[in-house]
Amino acid sequence: MYLKPICWNSMEQSVTFLKPSLVRSQLATEIIGRRIIYFRNIDSTNTCALEMAARGVPEGTVVIADEQTRGKGRLGRHWRSPPGKGIYLSIVLRPRIKVEFLAYFSIISALAVAETVEGLSPFPPDIKWPNDILLHHRKVAGVLVELGTENDLVSYLIVGIGLNLLQKEEDFPSELRGKATSILIEGGKVFCREEVVVKLLQNFDHWYKVLLTSGATPIMQRWRDYSHHWIGKEVKVVTPEGEFFGISEGIGDDGRFLVRKGDGELKEVWAADIVSLQEVNK
Repeated sequence: MYLKPICWNSMEQSVTFLKPSLVRSQLATEIIGRRIIYFRNIDSTNTCALEMAARGVPEGTVVIADEQTRGKGRLGRHWRSPPGKGIYLSIVLRPRIKVEFLAYFSIISALAVAETVEGLSPFPPDIKWPNDILLHHRKVAGVLVELGTENDLVSYLIVGIGLNLLQKEEDFPSELRGKATSILIEGGKVFCREEVVVKLLQNFDHWYKVLLTSGATPIMQRWRDYSHHWIGKEVKVVTPEGEFFGISEGIGDDGRFLVRKGDGELKEVWAADIVSLQEVNK
């Protein structure tokens, strides 16, 4: 479903605060958004959601903010979160799964965001493994999954989502220009943030229920629709143990990234940064 912009070709918009009551009134989900906790300003929605999950808030609780001062990205990076410009939220899940199934939650999160972006952009999004959402090879959204465990089981999961919606080029620091983008930059349209949040949460609710009821197969099929362009590309894989080069063979059914090294060895990667050498050499 494509959302209708509230104005066209507008680079001038004032900061408006999110209205959680409007989100609640429009939301049609079974699990996600049972409780919505809103802040105008917070250090990190993920940090807050982790603390609340440890205290027992119910599954489906959503923490959302207009601004984050210490927003979290993958691998310890900072997620820039200027006030009123994006969607910054975290979802509490309690799936009671084994840790080895954790990768699927990054995948359903990326799917939910990609489908939301697809309804906002004139251009189709790409998913860069594991859960970066790109428009024109620039990052428009990202996902961070954090967890609490008990006896080798996941007792709760926090899915943090950041989506750049209304940022202009000058809203990004110089080191991110050309690497990060927003829905406004790519399409010149301004969307109601409440409607975007509703669509995002409904997409997430759908894929979470698919995972719980039907397993990973339909999820992996849909994920590959957004990431097939990575297959056959020469990539650099940066892991905590070091880096190596190879040809991408996509992802396995367990969510691991598959890379064929020059010596023929197939590497299955759980956690890494993937860099397309074609994009680097342009």
